[in-house]
Amino acid sequence: MTYTSSTKKMPKPTTASSVSAPGKDLNDPDVRYSKQGWMKTTAEMNELFADLPEVLATTQEICDKIELYSIENDPLMPDFPIPSGVR
Repeated sequence: MTYTSSTKKMPKPTTASSVSAPGKDLNDPDVRYSKQGWMKTTAEMNELFADLPEVLATTQEICDKIELYSIENDPLMPDFPIPSGVR
């Protein structure tokens, strides 16, 4: 599995949008915050989904299909010559 994290504890979200309840506050009784706002390790995911191993396998299959790329490059822009007389 590729589920890894260098830290387990994350700061508690301050807005409900980070808890998947857009427009609501964490104090709203309809907002359910699990207090598990971190990336779980492989061992944690295996334990959490021990009864559904196909979920982990399918998730890994999806992860393996993701093409990684870097956004640290300069933008690539096509060369569009400007016709004479156009400002």
